[in-house]
Amino acid sequence: MQNTKLAHRNLLMRNDARHKAHNKQLGITLIMVMIMLILISIASTSAIRSSTNSEGVANNARTQSLAFNAAEAALLYCENIVKPHIKGVVDYYASGPAATATLPTLTAGFVLHNAPVPTTPGADPTYLWQAITSTWDATGSTLINIVPLAQINSSSSDVYTAYQRAPECMAEYSIPSVYRRVVITARGFGPEVASARGKPIGSEAWLQSILQIN
Repeated sequence: MQNTKLAHRNLLMRNDARHKAHNKQLGITLIMVMIMLILISIASTSAIRSSTNSEGVANNARTQSLAFNAAEAALLYCENIVKPHIKGVVDYYASGPAATATLPTLTAGFVLHNAPVPTTPGADPTYLWQAITSTWDATGSTLINIVPLAQINSSSSDVYTAYQRAPECMAEYSIPSVYRRVVITARGFGPEVASARGKPIGSEAWLQSILQIN
């Protein structure tokens, strides 16, 4: 009888030890699972954030590229109007025009500014294109030329209408009383810039060229 009780007690002790070991293993497993879940969550969050950042960078590059394309189109538009005009003016004065000759006129509505005169001898003149706030960003400015949107939007359908705001350009003689050199400045906007005048909200690009007739 004594041996039976002792054996039973030993059995209970062994079962209790096994039960404690099993519970300990379950506790460690639960901790490991929780750690793995935390690591997976961190990795997933990092991947999503990285993907979002990459999309933002790609979108910024796209809008900036489209703004550059719009500025390039505006520069070309302005050059195509100014170049034949200043060539005609140079030819007019070079040929000693007869009494019946007339000075070439610009395209209706297009503005070509006179060259700035230095305020003091030897100083650099201040060009109109340099005045961003009072010239380009002025809501009612008449000093810049607005390029028709049809020049950069290839179609009226949604698929091909990328731009909302028309690009702008300015033409200004470079040297007073010299009609063979013109500075042309153009500003283009990205597709996210709303159709309005004044200071743009969004991407913009600037380009400049100098036209000269020898």
